[in-house]
Amino acid sequence: MGGMRSLSSSRNGGRFSTGAGSGRGKRAGPGGYISPWWRMGIAGWVVLAVSLLFLAGLVFTTTGWAGQGGPLQEKAGEKPGPKAVAVRSGPDLVVDKFWVETVMPGDRLPNGQTARRKYLYFVWKVRNIGDKVSTSTKLDVNCKVLAGPGSCPFVAESYGVGVLWPRPHAPNDPSGAQTFWNQKPSPVPTSSVKFRFVALVDPDNRVPEKNEGNNRLVSVFSSSSVKASKTAELGHVVKVRSPKIVVESVAVHPYPLKAGRAVDLSVNLKNKGSGPSLSGYKYRITCKVLSGGPACPVPDSTRTIPRAIKAGGSYTDQLLGAKAALAGKYRVSIFVPYNSMARPSFILVLDVAPRFKRGAVKEGVKRRPGLRRVPLR
Repeated sequence: MGGMRSLSSSRNGGRFSTGAGSGRGKRAGPGGYISPWWRMGIAGWVVLAVSLLFLAGLVFTTTGWAGQGGPLQEKAGEKPGPKAVAVRSGPDLVVDKFWVETVMPGDRLPNGQTARRKYLYFVWKVRNIGDKVSTSTKLDVNCKVLAGPGSCPFVAESYGVGVLWPRPHAPNDPSGAQTFWNQKPSPVPTSSVKFRFVALVDPDNRVPEKNEGNNRLVSVFSSSSVKASKTAELGHVVKVRSPKIVVESVAVHPYPLKAGRAVDLSVNLKNKGSGPSLSGYKYRITCKVLSGGPACPVPDSTRTIPRAIKAGGSYTDQLLGAKAALAGKYRVSIFVPYNSMARPSFILVLDVAPRFKRGAVKEGVKRRPGLRRVPLR
């Protein structure tokens, strides 16, 4: 090539010349042309080398080629999404647990309504076990029928995950965990069924995490047992957890009971089930006059427990009497839950003694005949 001749060419005496300050090369002889890029110098060659390295890296990252014969292959059935970026220090979101809550008649549902029948709720818990605060993301859950008639409680649902603080050693700290219930309650299956749930937190990889490989939890629910596993090989059994509220004891104040005083009751409720109850649980109290009266010292009412009772926990409800009690016997019945049509969960008989004043004649003692106060004239 005319522009690529050797600098030691015999033409022009082995010398070449350029136009001073012209920016273009001049012919060094009848067949030689010196290209301007020969004048770049060391700095120009460094810039060119860095540019080539940058372009090579861009091609490497966009195609995913890593010496394995081509671009990375996506798993069948999965939609492509942003590439996960792992960091040394940052949040680490995991779907920590899966369990099933049984809602009994009378329990308050998450939407504020009262359950009229027995329902099931499927629950997932997301935690941040990293060392930095996470940003907002979402939790996607899909369901598939593995066995039995019918269909899944839902096909796919998505829940918003808020900001979670790093709480790796405090699984029950609400600042580092968030619990999600499926949106609609599911009736209790009447036949044997089996569902497969796949829960994935941060599906779009919006949160840079220390570990991007622990965001998925696969769970299998059957009408007789629940099995959850983070991998297909290793799993742990999660029992169906449901509350069971019972009346542990009832205390009466003041004691002994006397007419003319209000009757106060302290109802001690205990959860003997395997799961926590929902806040807003209701029970019912009725009172019947056995003798005396005519009004009961404890009015009929439906009571509401303002908070949830954890498994094995207790709650004491105070019922303060508003009216003075009358002498007589009264039967107080407590129904748990409030709409239970079965026999009462607890029965208490109140025996209110009459109140005697000084100089008064006790009941059952007859006056002597003929003794009567005659007014003076």
